[in-house]
Amino acid sequence: ANDRITHEYRIQNARYPLNVCYTQSREWIIWGDYARPKTPRGVNVYLSTDLGESWNRVYCFKAGAIRHVHNIVFDPFRDLFWVLTGDRNNEAGIWKTEDFSEVLPFLTGKQEYRAVSIIPTPTGLIIPTDTPSQRNYVQYYSFERERLEPLEELNGSALYCSKVKNWIFLSTAYEPSRINKHKFAELWGAKETGDWKQLLSFKKDFLPVRYFQYPVVKIPYYAEDYQGDFYYFSTRSVKGGSRVLIYRDSQLREFL
Repeated sequence: ANDRITHEYRIQNARYPLNVCYTQSREWIIWGDYARPKTPRGVNVYLSTDLGESWNRVYCFKAGAIRHVHNIVFDPFRDLFWVLTGDRNNEAGIWKTEDFSEVLPFLTGKQEYRAVSIIPTPTGLIIPTDTPSQRNYVQYYSFERERLEPLEELNGSALYCSKVKNWIFLSTAYEPSRINKHKFAELWGAKETGDWKQLLSFKKDFLPVRYFQYPVVKIPYYAEDYQGDFYYFSTRSVKGGSRVLIYRDSQLREFL
């Protein structure tokens, strides 16, 4: 009976955020504009420090600098944020900031730097690519070597990835293009930065992607102190319909 909307805010420059970042350590909620503007315009980043009670615009990318924000990822090892942007070469990139007073380019200007989700590690960044114009890879950026290295070739665009305890999960979507023709949504997993294995593969359903979205395995965000021994996933736009999955003791069980 107490479940109700208590605050409402109008989003002026975007349709919706593609992803929302929440940091337990700072209790910040952050997101950036995700839109497909017909003409270049500024792209905003919004911050709430009171769990959504109020919002402030804390940064604005200059018009033409980027198309939109894919995600904002907190790095607990360096106490900073990575801002992921798209889409074209000059717009694609990974930017860094401590508090959004300034946002600095880190890896920008190539499709290899186009990502929707990344995973910070003590020594670098795991960067799965999200591009329809060339082959996609799981990559690793080493801060010591200062270079990007491919780890595993993927069959589609990577839209979700997450580190949970000693597991690293990522999923790919079928984003049709002259390069991406694999009509499957896949779930991949690895222990830390070890060997990657394909855990699941779902064929796309018969509905057109243009109107019913890409087929994908969605990975939820987990709390930094998550202690469960099972992991949840869900599917979208795949053959057999949407479903919830649970991964436990090296076995994947399905729950409708």
